[in-house]
Amino acid sequence: MSNKDDANVFLMVIKGVTLTVLISLICVLVFALIVKFTSLSYAVIKGVNQFLKIFSIFIGTFFSVKGKLGFVKGALVGLFSTVITLILFSLIGGEGVSQASFFIDTLFGTIIGLVCGVIAVQRKGQEE
Repeated sequence: MSNKDDANVFLMVIKGVTLTVLISLICVLVFALIVKFTSLSYAVIKGVNQFLKIFSIFIGTFFSVKGKLGFVKGALVGLFSTVITLILFSLIGGEGVSQASFFIDTLFGTIIGLVCGVIAVQRKGQEE
């Protein structure tokens, strides 16, 4: 890969991470308002939070990743956005995250990003 290709990959990943983190923050804030006014069980809250993670990574990856190596670019978007959102939400919530939870969430986010990167590249390849 040339320096131009490297810069392009870097910009795609930055765009994807930024979009993912923004969508995640918005979705979590809206969901927090819903939780405040309803009496949802912990299982429902946990399930919705997992869905919001997947949804955010999918949207961020889908609208930023193109070209070859979609799985690598998607995995990077998933990895970095998961780490950033875990740190942000830990700071906002004032609670730490266990090492095991951090590892599992980061691995999960990376795998979701990888899959979404493949989907994004395949979908965009069919449109061209």
